[in-house]
Order: sequence, then structure tokens, then C-alpha cells
Amino acid sequence: MFLVVINHHAATIRYSSTYSESMRTIIPIGLYAMNGLWYCPAYCTTAKQIRVFRVDRIKEIIEEKPYPKGKYPIPASIQEYLEKTEVKNDCRMKIQLTDIGVKRCESEC
Repeated sequence: MFLVVINHHAATIRYSSTYSESMRTIIPIGLYAMNGLWYCPAYCTTAKQIRVFRVDRIKEIIEEKPYPKGKYPIPASIQEYLEKTEVKNDCRMKIQLTDIGVKRCESEC
């Protein structure tokens, strides 16, 4: 995945989420790590919007090729993407977790 990002290429991937497996064509913005996992924000041509993909769930890169610059609404860099997604104001929420959610929260800080 690293070379796809560095080369500024689009990639058709086989992605396995919690509930299903799918084929998607993505245009990666970059890579970042958080809480021991690697993430790849990318423009998904299926969803027609930016989505965040967990790198460990990308099971296969089927095809890699250059994409036309300026055709898709993506940030120029991972820094630009992360700056746009930072939360500026705090807000309060009440969350009700499932048993699986409780276990996941207990395992992370």
C-alpha cells in the first residue's frame, strides 16, 4: 500500500470490513497510524467520497495505475486531510455500547 500512496496511484483493492468483503477503487491520500493500527484515507470511487480504510483489512491490491489529477476532490496531502478533519469544538455525547463495543473500549486507552 505504501508504494501506491507514494506513487500517487489509484488502486483497486479487495477490502474486508467487519461484516462483508468488497472490491473498491480508491485514490489514497496518505497513511497514518493511531492506537497501533494503520489507516489510509482515500477517495472511494464507489461511494464517491473520502473514506478511511484500515490497512490491515486490505486483503489484496488487484490493480494499480495513475489517476487523472484534478478529477477527484481529494486533499493534496495527508497533512491537509488531517487538518481539515480536526475537531475544533468539544461536544458532549451520550453513548450506549453493545457488549462488543464495551470490550473494544476496554482494550484501548
